[in-house]
Amino acid sequence: MTVRHRTAGHTHPHWLAVRQWALWSIPASARSFMLLVEAAAAALTIVLLLAESVSRTELIRVAVLAVLAIGYAESAARVVRLKCYLGSGKACSNQSSVWTFAAVLCVPAGWAAVLAIVIYIHVLVQRHRDKSGQPYRVVFTASTVMLSVLAGGTVLTAVGGGTLTGGLVHTTAVVVAMVVCNLVNCGLVLIGVWLTLRPPSVRTILPDAPALGYELASLVLGIVVAGFLLFIPLLTPVVLVLVIALRRSSLVNELHHAARTDSKTGLLTAAAWTDNATGVVSRSSRDGHPVTILFCDLDAFKAVNDTHGHLIGDQVLVAVADCLRRELRSHDGLGRYGGEEFVVILDRLDLPEAQRVAERLRAAIRTLHLARDVQITMSIGLAHHEPHHGPPDLHELLARADTALYQAKDAGRNCVQSA
Repeated sequence: MTVRHRTAGHTHPHWLAVRQWALWSIPASARSFMLLVEAAAAALTIVLLLAESVSRTELIRVAVLAVLAIGYAESAARVVRLKCYLGSGKACSNQSSVWTFAAVLCVPAGWAAVLAIVIYIHVLVQRHRDKSGQPYRVVFTASTVMLSVLAGGTVLTAVGGGTLTGGLVHTTAVVVAMVVCNLVNCGLVLIGVWLTLRPPSVRTILPDAPALGYELASLVLGIVVAGFLLFIPLLTPVVLVLVIALRRSSLVNELHHAARTDSKTGLLTAAAWTDNATGVVSRSSRDGHPVTILFCDLDAFKAVNDTHGHLIGDQVLVAVADCLRRELRSHDGLGRYGGEEFVVILDRLDLPEAQRVAERLRAAIRTLHLARDVQITMSIGLAHHEPHHGPPDLHELLARADTALYQAKDAGRNCVQSA
């Protein structure tokens, strides 16, 4: 069935209503970049297909990979949609990497690009059937994958093939091709996302560690698939079990991460921070180390929302979270406690050192350069516990830090007060 667009008493297929395409709703710079990438992918693929010779065995490999990719995509459709939802607004892992990188290793590069085309034609069919996603995004993603496999194929061609036959040179070539494929794909996607969304910080669109880990695991599985195709082809379908297990394991990790992470700032939620802080307090008590709680609250933040709107307010929260993350040690527990409140737990610092950290945080927030010349300050309440005072109690420390925060507000704001 064709969805139709009605105009002046006539009906036209919706896909012919070019002016209605979502592509025209994105910034011109993003649209130009996407079209350039798509044109380059198409042109390079055609050139290689005309120049390369392909055997019947290699065509069978392409067909087998296409069947496996489509079969997997159908069986994992719900999981893929959920992962895309969890990674919304970021460059996320590519579900086709297993099959396309396997193709890079066992068929000519041009035909590896053809496999990518087949896979993403099926993705377009899925999106149309589910009424989800935008076609221009699928076409752009397909083009980035095509360029990535062409780049990886170029690396392997330089060593003269035989990539899975062993030897230091060929093994190194496979690793380099894997890195090149990932860099080209991720780099092009990041540029496209940035030109489309123009986020306040590139950090907000970077793929997180689980996504990068999944992408690397997918590429490694691609090597396994290629090995089966080249040496024991009858066992190739077994890899589907591994791919599905990897995808489901990745989803469980992402759901766990999403449950513990504040969606707006990327910091720990209040509940997750409390779990983390409980562990820190327990270790500090066991090892005899001091522990400090910082309760941080943005001053007059409601005025920012009322004057500039909630979108600017959200940008301020993200900038503040990034600033606090930069100023603290990597293991310091940092969370968003609610609204414009942030909370930090520090260990192994005596009181003067903890006070210096709090002052550094306050000063860093004061000097932030924000959109529309918004200026923001932060009041901080500090509660410190030394081991010779007995076992620390997290709830007591939080209550003391909260009291100190109110004292900082009463003292004129933009200052640090210690309980």
